[in-house]
Amino acid sequence: IGGVVGGVNGAVDGILGRDTRPRFRDYVVRENRPNYVYTNELRPGVILPTDGPAIYDAPDEFGLKTYRYTVVNGQVVVVDPVTRRIVEIVD
Repeated sequence: IGGVVGGVNGAVDGILGRDTRPRFRDYVVRENRPNYVYTNELRPGVILPTDGPAIYDAPDEFGLKTYRYTVVNGQVVVVDPVTRRIVEIVD
């Protein structure tokens, strides 16, 4: 049962987890990264253009591991740095 509950919570919480999101959002605001304007629908799975936003490393405390982040349309976005695919939008 514990494995099932953990798996469901991981899917609901996303990569960052529910409790980590506010701290991560505060961190990104303090870093004052430039906002990239994307004119198409912004959602997980979208691949950001290679000439689009810069992507940044996050401190280990947030547990992004192989992922990076950027700011698109005023939202914090977690991306795969190899494919530039959005894996999570931090709400």
